[in-house]
Amino acid sequence: MKKIQLLMFIILLMMVQCSGQNHKSLTEKAENGDAEAQFKLANMYSQGDSVAKDKEKAIYWMQKSAENNYPEAQFDIGLAYYDGVGVEKDQPKALEWFKKSAENGFAQAQYNLGVMYQKGYVLDVDYKKAAQWYQKAAEQGHINAQYNLALLYYYGTGVEKNLEQSKKWFQKAADQGSIDAKQNIEIINKEEKSRSPEKIENFKKTKQKAENGDAEAQYQLGIMYAQGEGTNKNPEQALIWIEKSAAQNNPKAQYFIGIMYYTGNGKDVNKQKAANWFEKSAKQGNPDAQFQLAIMNYSGDGIEKNQKKAFEWFKKSATQGNTDAQYNIGWMYYKGEGVKQDKHQAAIWVKKAMDKGNTKAKSVWQQFELSKYL
Repeated sequence: MKKIQLLMFIILLMMVQCSGQNHKSLTEKAENGDAEAQFKLANMYSQGDSVAKDKEKAIYWMQKSAENNYPEAQFDIGLAYYDGVGVEKDQPKALEWFKKSAENGFAQAQYNLGVMYQKGYVLDVDYKKAAQWYQKAAEQGHINAQYNLALLYYYGTGVEKNLEQSKKWFQKAADQGSIDAKQNIEIINKEEKSRSPEKIENFKKTKQKAENGDAEAQYQLGIMYAQGEGTNKNPEQALIWIEKSAAQNNPKAQYFIGIMYYTGNGKDVNKQKAANWFEKSAKQGNPDAQFQLAIMNYSGDGIEKNQKKAFEWFKKSATQGNTDAQYNIGWMYYKGEGVKQDKHQAAIWVKKAMDKGNTKAKSVWQQFELSKYL
């Protein structure tokens, strides 16, 4: 054991001596104007690597290295000035160093410039220049630059819209592990399929019917605009056509507008208006609208609580096969909410939902041993 301890001590001593020699060697090279040695020495002082931490010396040698045109040092001294770490905060000076580093080919500096031009940090917004700097960094394998460049090509911001280029750069980022890039490729592929010749032709035919006053066609056209099917996505046109359809009492369109008022997606949240639209649709037999209206009545969500009405609407939706409504009907029978308590009916309705794969119904069926009430 003592031999092992002695061996470890000798190894540690050798490491300390090597570190000391490395520091001495770097210092000599740095004092002779070696930019790389100056950069490494700066990092040693910054991190306390084999020497005591010394921010002043770290900044001194980083500045020297940057002045000797070492791109990584130029970037790091730029960061120091940008954040005011070890030096007085000076963002215009930081920008100068970022530009020098970027022009010397340092990918992280090129990416940072891209962000600064895109977001308007220190610089005026310039999407074209943002794209140019992202391109330089992306070509060197910078994953975030590849992702941002792909987005610019997707939206046609600073560059001409080009889905092939967008997919190319998303793929490069995805190959380096970007989950978001992978998902965006799937979105683009789906959008390309939605604009196939068949989809485009179907859009044209639907549009013609809608313009001739066909309520169902108006609803379908609105959905096509909302999803970008056979055309570019256009939320404004989607809303116009769905409202036209709803005005002609199309229950699906009425339900859609109800959802918009309920969620605040495309409309300001107004649950009373949502309930009004759900009721219009529900009265025409839409099971989804019936269910949503039941939920609002059951909990008093934006309207006056009324469990009797909730039961009635759940029942209408349930008889059309909505398993969540069937489960809720069973639960209301079990507890006697909005209806006279009847555990036999509770078991019947919960079993209907369970038999169709409703997991909540299965859990309640087992927990409350509802089979004994059949």
